[in-house]
Amino acid sequence: MGKVRVYQLAKELNVQSALILELLDLMGQEVKSDLSSLDDSTADLVRQRILALIEREKRKLEEERRRQAELEARQAAPPAEEPAPPAQAQDSPPAAVAAAPAEAEATAPSAVPDSAP
Repeated sequence: MGKVRVYQLAKELNVQSALILELLDLMGQEVKSDLSSLDDSTADLVRQRILALIEREKRKLEEERRRQAELEARQAAPPAEEPAPPAQAQDSPPAAVAAAPAEAEATAPSAVPDSAP
């Protein structure tokens, strides 16, 4: 079985050695520096945990970017317009109703008696 040094593992995972040292400390592994060697099983465990942390952070960043894009899209869109009021005012009667009394007056017999000869 091979051994890998902390700094080599950090380079492989593209993270800082301090992150791996902190993780190893949380795992209860005693290491003195980034020059310390790790056995294969410990190195594999560190790889799994670091990659899981990286994936979690990527998802958080993607979600934050998506929320920011939605917010910017809402701010850039014009506000929704209210529906236009009806063409006629609510207080005035419709044209057909207003015309009906005028026609009734024109066709009604006049109240003044005609002078008949």
